[in-house]
Amino acid sequence: MIRHAFLRTFDWSGRATRAEAWLFLALIVLVLLAGAFVEPWLAGGSVQSPRWVYLILAALNLPLTSVWIRRLHDMGRTGLWIILTFIPFVNIAAILWMLTTRTQSRRDPPESPPLLRLLGAVAVGLITLLIAARAFWQPYWIPSDSMKPTLLVGDYLAARFISANDLRRGDVIVFRHPRLPMDVIQRVVGLPGDRVQMNDGVLIINGEPAPQTADGQFTEIYESQGPNGHQPRCGNAPVGLGGLCRTNRAIETLPGGASHAILNIADGSFTDDTPVFTVPPGQFFMAGDNRDNSLDSRIGTASGGVGFVPAANIIARADRVIFSAAGRSLWAVWTWRADRYLMAIE
Repeated sequence: MIRHAFLRTFDWSGRATRAEAWLFLALIVLVLLAGAFVEPWLAGGSVQSPRWVYLILAALNLPLTSVWIRRLHDMGRTGLWIILTFIPFVNIAAILWMLTTRTQSRRDPPESPPLLRLLGAVAVGLITLLIAARAFWQPYWIPSDSMKPTLLVGDYLAARFISANDLRRGDVIVFRHPRLPMDVIQRVVGLPGDRVQMNDGVLIINGEPAPQTADGQFTEIYESQGPNGHQPRCGNAPVGLGGLCRTNRAIETLPGGASHAILNIADGSFTDDTPVFTVPPGQFFMAGDNRDNSLDSRIGTASGGVGFVPAANIIARADRVIFSAAGRSLWAVWTWRADRYLMAIE
C-alpha cells in the first residue's frame, strides 16, 4: 500500500482509502520519533534534530499530498479541501477528519479549474522546498535585546548549520546553553587559546584592544518589547514610557578585521571590567553586542551566564533577518519593520 502511494506521487486523481492515509501518516510519525528520540539517545543526548529527518519529510510530503487529495475524493470532496492542512491548528482537525470519515460517495467530485490545480502544485512544491531547507537552515526568533543594535527583539532570522571548525571571530552564532535547556544567540569574540578581557568597556583580545569608533546613538521608544514585555535599558535613564531611549553606539573592529556595532551604557557595569579569560581548547568565548545587557561568556553559568561554550554546543551561524515584528507577536503583521526584510547580519 505504501509502495502504491509512492508510485502515485504525482497523480492527484482517483481515490485513497483510510487505511492508506493511516499507514502513510504512521510512516511520517516514525521518522519524527526516530529523529527526536532514537538518534539523540544513541549520541548520548543533547543534539539537534538530525538533518536527515527534514530531507525524508520533504521526500514524503509529495506522496502524502497525493494521498490526502485522493482521500478527499474518496470522501466525495474536491481536492481543494487540502488547503485546510496548510493552516496551523486547523490542519490537525482536517487530518483527523480525513482519517476517520467513511467513504461518502462513489461519484467523482468535479475537477478543479486548471489554474487552481497549477497554484496548488506550486504551493506544494514550495512547502516541500521549505521542509528540505530546514535540513540546512534553522529559524530563530530573537526574544531579548542582548544583541542590539545588530538584532532587535522580534527579529526572525535564518541561521545556517555550521561546524565549529568553520567558526570565525565575529560570527553571530546560535548555540545550546551549556547548562540550561535553551538556545542562545551571541557573537564569537574569543577562539580556543585566546586571552579575552574587558577593560573599561573595551574588549581586549590577546593583549590588544579591539578599536571602537563612536557611531552616534541608538534610539528607540521606551516601551514593553516582545511577548515578555521587557523594557530596554537606556543610556539616558530614567526615561518615561513613550519617551526616547538613547544609548551610545560604536563600531568595534575585532582582530582579523570583522566590524560590527555595539552598545555601551557606560554606567560602570561589573561586566565592563573583567579578569583575563583564557579560552580552553575546543571552546569559544561569546559576547552580546549590547554589552551592558548580555549574560554572555563574561559571566559563569552558575551566575546565569553562558561561560565558555563547547564546540559541541555550536548549532548555526546567523546569516540574515527574514523579517522583524515590533509588536508582541510574530503574527502581528501590521507591526513588521519595513526596513529589516532579508537584511544581512554583520
